Amino acid sequence: MSEEQLPAESEVPAGPMRVVVIGDESLPLTQATVSAFNVPIGAEVSVMPLSEIDAVVETQPGLVFFTDEIRIKKNDTFDDNDLLGALQKLLKMTDTGICIRSTLNIETTERIIMAMSKPAFDAKVVLMPDTTGSNDTATLINPPVQYLGGTQEAIQALMGILTNLSHFSAADVKTGSAFDVVYANLAISGFRVVKQKYFDELYNGVMDLKNSNPMIVRRLVEFHPALVDPSLTVPSFVTDKSVHDATVFNGATDSLSVLSAALGE
Repeated sequence: MSEEQLPAESEVPAGPMRVVVIGDESLPLTQATVSAFNVPIGAEVSVMPLSEIDAVVETQPGLVFFTDEIRIKKNDTFDDNDLLGALQKLLKMTDTGICIRSTLNIETTERIIMAMSKPAFDAKVVLMPDTTGSNDTATLINPPVQYLGGTQEAIQALMGILTNLSHFSAADVKTGSAFDVVYANLAISGFRVVKQKYFDELYNGVMDLKNSNPMIVRRLVEFHPALVDPSLTVPSFVTDKSVHDATVFNGATDSLSVLSAALGE
């Protein structure tokens, strides 16, 4: 992934650009995306559900965002047929650019490319997932890091629109291919869940072993550089001492399933 902030000099069409956000109005991501385009001039934003894709097509939008959470089937695959159908209609019946903010997996991304064709996907689609895990509108509009996935040409075009016609302003923009960004988004979500699970189990472990207040323990460790220092890279290994110390902690209680799994026990 490139870590450079992209220039935003792309030309913006004359007159208000029609921006349609396709999603559930009750979702924070939908609300934030709509709010980002509530600007004095340059953009006309509306929100419509996925079921009204024909009405979206009639508006001939310049840019369409998808923000819905895609339903997960019982076998943990996405129920993405409605999304694929909507994308095909937009491709065949409009000239709109497409920005997908919904979380995708690799299989659905491949299905989108097959449904649209790779040249059309490369020219029109950019992935822009939310990686903040927040429901706060200001944070969703101005995240510390924003991932954009697609071709450089498509990303440049979207950046021009976001910079000139919206309130979106990330502290750092990182780019990669669509698949790079799908993996990165899933990796962050997975790590966040594992981290939360670990601290939940840490609380139970301290309560199990007694002699300490788990809230004090949490405050002692939560700002340690190993957990929060942004300059630290993802470790490719841990030292023997770390494994030894973790084994000592894991051996003292049955509450740490995440740690036990990491140690291969």
